[in-house]
Amino acid sequence: MKRLLILSTFYSGGGAALVARRTLEAVRARGIEARMLVSGPLPDDAPPYVRRVSGAKWTVLRYLEKLQTLVALRGRRENLFRFSTASEGLSEVLRNPWFEWADTVHIHWVQQSFLSLSDLGKILERKDKRILWTLHDLWPLTGGCHSPYTLGAEGETVLCERFREGCGRCPVLRKAPRDPSDLSSRLFRKKMAWPVDCVTFLAISRKMEAIIKQSPIGAKGKTVLLPNFFDPSLFFVKADPPRKRRILFVAARPDDPVKGLDMAKEALRKASERHPGFRDEFHFTLVGTPKDETLLSDWPLPLERIPRPSKTELADLYRTSTLTLSSSRMETFGMTLLESLASGTPVVSFAIDKPSTFLREGTNGSFAPPFDTGALAECILRVCHAEVPFDPGTVARTVETFREDAVMARFTRL
Repeated sequence: MKRLLILSTFYSGGGAALVARRTLEAVRARGIEARMLVSGPLPDDAPPYVRRVSGAKWTVLRYLEKLQTLVALRGRRENLFRFSTASEGLSEVLRNPWFEWADTVHIHWVQQSFLSLSDLGKILERKDKRILWTLHDLWPLTGGCHSPYTLGAEGETVLCERFREGCGRCPVLRKAPRDPSDLSSRLFRKKMAWPVDCVTFLAISRKMEAIIKQSPIGAKGKTVLLPNFFDPSLFFVKADPPRKRRILFVAARPDDPVKGLDMAKEALRKASERHPGFRDEFHFTLVGTPKDETLLSDWPLPLERIPRPSKTELADLYRTSTLTLSSSRMETFGMTLLESLASGTPVVSFAIDKPSTFLREGTNGSFAPPFDTGALAECILRVCHAEVPFDPGTVARTVETFREDAVMARFTRL
């Protein structure tokens, strides 16, 4: 690998864009010539080795694809960002001089009309290039959904197994009666036609690695476990900073149903009922930008909103909070909780598959059975009242596993 091209819809905003950007800078710091093509907006201070492809055209295609997806969803706007048809894309990416220049192409999150199904197929056909594909969600393996989960009557997450069999009868599309040859089935067949035998899928967790290998699409390629990485020096602090009575919740899109903000609200309400002084003692800080503000009405605790903090501001929020709360129904990695641990701040979450890799009861936080909001409330109260031990030594050893140097050494050896 001498010339690496990274493809990502966005340069900033959301976890996938952040990982793509961090990868770009990390490989360049190690002497590998790397560039990046995006379709989303770029800041004024974007480096010269990052370029935007056809911004005006992308905006038109993005809205056209959204309209087509909305029709397929029968107007159910709540599922609009859970399903991507990839019917539209910027085919000029394949004619871009940077694409021809690269000998390795690293695909990240490329939905929302950056690359269509057809564009991706043509990229994968290029036998003169090595293809790496980091899966930030399961869209490459499904008939259109990004996370194949459905919500049960009690708020629990149920993994939809249809993608293991070719999709069809898609619960996100909710066509009644459910059609075995619906849009998800047709899109799945198109993906099955991709020549993925030359692709190396990069799984960011062991759970993701297992799912890729069990997928009819993923099983045709090679899969390598390569977790996300971060620089803990930004978060790590030797001296114990003064703590504020703050419960921190961090998500780029907090109202995404997968983030479970509704369950966080319910858990905080139950905590307030069980401990009368809880509301007066603590406040809730929400980092992120929800598109739907409905859930934030009648919040159980005093509410502080911080839409887009800088890196240093976010690090300070982690360091000075009492705990970081996650109520996610599903996580592919859990970077915000890892950042919290690196800051010396315990976490509270449901004990879901991810980020359970680096969470340990009685060591770095407290974890409730999925998706018991009463138990989550008890976990919050226990940590807030310092009833849960926090072991800095164990946390430090965990954090070391995800350091940039450790992960990038494996990446450059691929």
